[in-house]
Amino acid sequence: MYFPRLCSPQVVARVHAAFEKAVVDMAESLSLSQNIFIVLLAVESWKAFIQHWLKALVTYVDAKGSSIELDDSLKIANNILKICCKVAAESIPQVSANAALAVGALCLVVPSSCHATISSASNFLLKWLIGYEHEHLQWSSAISLGLIYNRLHVTDRSQKIKVIGGLLKVATNSKSHLVIGASGVGIGLACQGLLSSVEGDNSHRLMEATLLHDVIRTLSMVLNELCPCTFESLKNLTECLTLDNCDYEESSSLLHCRKLENLEGETWGVAGLVLGLGNSAVAVYRFGAVDAVLKIKDILLSWIPSPGSTKESLFANEMFDMPLAVGACLAIPSIVAFCQKVELMIGDQMDKILTRYISLVSQLLNSRKTGILYQNLLMASCVGAGSFVSYILGYGMHSVQYDDIRHLLELLRNCYAKPCPPLVHLGE
Repeated sequence: MYFPRLCSPQVVARVHAAFEKAVVDMAESLSLSQNIFIVLLAVESWKAFIQHWLKALVTYVDAKGSSIELDDSLKIANNILKICCKVAAESIPQVSANAALAVGALCLVVPSSCHATISSASNFLLKWLIGYEHEHLQWSSAISLGLIYNRLHVTDRSQKIKVIGGLLKVATNSKSHLVIGASGVGIGLACQGLLSSVEGDNSHRLMEATLLHDVIRTLSMVLNELCPCTFESLKNLTECLTLDNCDYEESSSLLHCRKLENLEGETWGVAGLVLGLGNSAVAVYRFGAVDAVLKIKDILLSWIPSPGSTKESLFANEMFDMPLAVGACLAIPSIVAFCQKVELMIGDQMDKILTRYISLVSQLLNSRKTGILYQNLLMASCVGAGSFVSYILGYGMHSVQYDDIRHLLELLRNCYAKPCPPLVHLGE
């Protein structure tokens, strides 16, 4: 067992100054493009960066005097948090958004003993999220809050309620589709920790169950508001998870009048909500609503065109159907993998899903349309297909036809072999 020990004050000051400059330089060059999937990848880059920062500040010694070393760890984490918050508050939007992601990354890599720092970080992020002043801080904070929710101390229940409550409030009230989508992603990520404790008392479990109902209801209502075509399927879903104090019809009247108006600029608002819905399935299963888990899976699959679709009828209504498909393509691999893990899937279904991915990628490549919305869907379908195959092979519970994999690889190669390829090679 090893513990970190703080370097001399002079070294600490120099290291912090160097890394603060590096934060700004890296954030200036790391374009997030208002693409939620790219944002999630950027968090992984920030995690590696923060780990280098921590390593530069500590040396490893034997466990003797460990109580002092843990204090030093907390001091290091607090100093890094202050620097990232300072950069976020004082910089241009792109740098600020990246700095907010760096705050989330910090909370993911620090030791669990630094729970005070994690709690402070969540307060900073909540302040930015519900401030409604700067969109770039709102959407980046929403994703960071979702990521660090499960790093909050198990006894910090009030803070956890504030985090999910804040995300639900912003998803319901924000006029920015990007903020709505990011809040949906944050909600889904936070949901993965709900109802996970086996030692909590009944009142705590009831509180988390109520939060889960609020999550499903809010995600469904906002999706229905933006994409009215989802009303019937999502209404049936909420009926599977109703509590006595939840009324779908009455609650929907609390929403603002918002709708999709721009195909290209608002894709990730809907896609983020769909991702959140998919990520909530784990908590729904822990609640005991197995039928609802399968219903979520089936709803997501229904938003991806079937292999029999022609190029002309790939989407009946591009305004609504394509953003739903973007989110579904990215969400399906994880929910299907979970269903397979808990034995809710059969092999024949796996083959049909892979065929649907391959068909969609093929039809998009054959389409002459090249707008940003089509590029987003091509990226999502390729990433989803690659992730789906990796889950199947990783679990080793289902065989995949060689010809199907070869066909998929050929399609991906055709994508990234273009002169100006979209970000589809991420799926291979």
